[in-house]
Amino acid sequence: MKLSADVWLVAALDALPRRSVLLVALLVACTVRVVTRNRDWRDNETLFRRTVATSPESARSHFLLGAELLEQARFVESAVSFETGLRIAPQHVGARMSLGEAQLEARKAIEAQAAFEDALARAPSDEIRERALTAALAAGRERARTGMWDDARRRFARALELAPRNVDATNALGLVLERQGDVDTARSHYETAIAIDADYTPAILNLASVRMQMGELAAAVELFSRAVTLAPSSYEAYNALGIAMARQGQTDEAEAAFRKALAIDPGLDAARDNLLALGKTP
Repeated sequence: MKLSADVWLVAALDALPRRSVLLVALLVACTVRVVTRNRDWRDNETLFRRTVATSPESARSHFLLGAELLEQARFVESAVSFETGLRIAPQHVGARMSLGEAQLEARKAIEAQAAFEDALARAPSDEIRERALTAALAAGRERARTGMWDDARRRFARALELAPRNVDATNALGLVLERQGDVDTARSHYETAIAIDADYTPAILNLASVRMQMGELAAAVELFSRAVTLAPSSYEAYNALGIAMARQGQTDEAEAAFRKALAIDPGLDAARDNLLALGKTP
């Protein structure tokens, strides 16, 4: 039995840190701050919308409105304001960064990646590179979830270009390669991720799964055991450990692993079925 690659893909990438929308300071620092201590968000928005209405050709007016909407967590509307302003002043890197933040928060990772890549090309910096990396990982995950494996592979490869020692990108690219049938290269990526971070559980699980597929059961059991030590609340890891143990003939140990998985998640049908396959009552 093989672990679902999608489980580890989501687990690895959903853990990525999300940047506060306060990055809009990059933009606001370049403008005159008109918000007073006694105004609330609705007052500010009214003021900025009035400014846009009276000066529709002013990129700054659209940027101020976009920044205010971003602070209100109205991400789609914020992105529209930044896009409008950038059509007038496409060279404004701070606004393009804020556009990327709004798009990331709106779950539009593909568009966000394009915005950050544009900003990076215009003004290379470590901070912009970091945001481009986050967007590339999110965009790759989005493509992987919809089965667009070639594009997911391209985006994860770009993430590795931005940060060659990033374990999330290394592991995610391995998952896509495995899904596409290139198991040997996928295995190499998992091993690389573990070499970078010996406690990186998603890659340990994925490497264990690959080694179990290849019939390397003792190695798989060792890796799955390591994973449950690092992630003792992972029912997937315990279930996978039980599978590897059962295939190696360690029936009692396999039963214990399946029961541990069920103790963590009593609704886990896979562990229940595996116990039945061993001739045990769940």
